Amino acid sequence: MEDIDKTFNAAAADGRIQGAALLVEDLTGRHLTKLWSSQSPRGSSGEAPEKRPPVTPDTPMRIASASKLLTAIMVLQCVERGLASLDEGLEKLLPEVANLKVLTGFD
Repeated sequence: MEDIDKTFNAAAADGRIQGAALLVEDLTGRHLTKLWSSQSPRGSSGEAPEKRPPVTPDTPMRIASASKLLTAIMVLQCVERGLASLDEGLEKLLPEVANLKVLTGFD
């Protein structure tokens, strides 16, 4: 954890990140929460460092394509537990997506 803390502190200090939140729960239900906030004038928000709110566990953040990895992990955990199969459609687990239109290309 010390290396992670040093890395995020350095990135927040020089403005490479606006902030970060790490939330972990172990198998016993114990929680670890670690937050980092940037006070660097180099931040991309355009706000002065002293006007930026500190990062909290509820701060909205962009995770971009990182959600693909999280989704894959969750799906495979469901497969492991016998709750889903890779051979079934998604509609069984999420019926609300059954009628969504899917872009398959352009004319």
